[in-house]
Amino acid sequence: MDKLAIVIPFYNEADCIPSLIKELDGFIDLIDADISIYAINDGSKDNSAELLASAALSRTWLKNINQSNGGHGSAVLNGYYQALESKTDWIFQMDSDQQIPIADLLPLWKERDKNHAVLGIRRNRQDPKERLLVSRILKKIIRLLFKVKVEDANCPFRLVPSIQLNHCLKFIPRTTFAPNIFISIILSKTFEVKQSFVTHCERQGGVNSINRMNLLKICKRCFGELYHFWLTRNLWKQSQNIHQSSL
Repeated sequence: MDKLAIVIPFYNEADCIPSLIKELDGFIDLIDADISIYAINDGSKDNSAELLASAALSRTWLKNINQSNGGHGSAVLNGYYQALESKTDWIFQMDSDQQIPIADLLPLWKERDKNHAVLGIRRNRQDPKERLLVSRILKKIIRLLFKVKVEDANCPFRLVPSIQLNHCLKFIPRTTFAPNIFISIILSKTFEVKQSFVTHCERQGGVNSINRMNLLKICKRCFGELYHFWLTRNLWKQSQNIHQSSL
C-alpha cells in the first residue's frame, strides 16, 4: 500500500477546523493508502492549536506541528520537509479553509501512476476579483519567462511523488513566500505533469489572511522572488535532462 502524506497549513482557522476534521475522517475511510496528515499551525492567535491537539488524541494519522508565525509559504515548506522525513511515497498539499473538497483527490489518486504529478486548477474560482487579476498576471509572466503553461500555479491542491518534490525543494529557499509557484514551474519544466480542474467553493468560515491592504505588498515580494528565480534558472535546469532520462 502506498504511503500518502497530506500537508495542511493553519492560521486562525478555528471556525473551519471541526468541519474539516469531519471531512478528513470520511476521506480516510475512502482512500486506499497509508495516510499521515501534517497539520502545520503557523502561530495562530485563536484556539486552532487547541482544537487540532484535541482532534489528534483519537486520530493517530493526525500529526500536529506548531511553529512561530512565518506565513503560508513557511508552513507549507515545513510540512513538506516533515513529510519527506517520514519516507512517504506521495505528498498532497491542501489548505484548511475547505474551499477545495478533499474528495476531488480520489479520482486522481486512483490514476496516480499515470502521472509524475498533478496540479489543480480552481474551476469557477470563488475569490475576490483582485486576487483573480493577480493570478491571471502571474500566469502570463510564467508563460513569458519560463515558456511553460501553468494554469493555476499557486493552487493549494497538488499531488506530487516525494522524489520529485524533494528535487524541487533543492532550489527553493526556506524563506520563499509562495513556494508552490516555483514547485509548479520546476515540475512543469522537468516532469510530465497533469493539470486537472478541481471544485472551488466560497470560504465557509475563518478570515482570509490576504486582504486588499497587503495584497500589493505581497505581489511585489512574489514577483521579485519570481524574477530572481528566473535569473537563477540554470541552477535547476541543469538537472532537467538527467531526471527526465531516469524516469
